[in-house]
Amino acid sequence: MNKELAYKVQMLPANVWKSRSACETKLLMSGWPKEVLERDLSEAMRWAESHRLVVAQAKLRRTREQKKQKVQGDDALDAMFVSAGAAPASIPRRT
Repeated sequence: MNKELAYKVQMLPANVWKSRSACETKLLMSGWPKEVLERDLSEAMRWAESHRLVVAQAKLRRTREQKKQKVQGDDALDAMFVSAGAAPASIPRRT
């Protein structure tokens, strides 16, 4: 696989890299030889798509972790009462 081509495909806008013909046209206009595109474009497009998917999944994973780490609502009150020495069963709850 041509890594330079794969990176170039990855940097194209989403509406271009999802279409092989649009991608090929854009790359031909930027000076890529047709022989290289015929040989390596499909593989480069697959690599770019999988790389974008991995990046998106990592972003979602980080977001979920950040949300889990936030202390909200009753969790903040629970932490405050427990730090003051209250038993978890005696902490007042909203109903």
